[in-house]
Amino acid sequence: MGRYEGGYASRRHMNEETPINISLLFIFFIFATILYFMFIAVGLQFSSS
Repeated sequence: MGRYEGGYASRRHMNEETPINISLLFIFFIFATILYFMFIAVGLQFSSS
């Protein structure tokens, strides 16, 4: 039981630290997606003109 409680405590400690990394990855993912669609729009405008 002691080993299980220790693993649970370490897992909870990791979950307390991860939300910052997850939010940063989420913001970076949204930023990269917006840039990706902007490049697609610019490419379509240049190809159509």
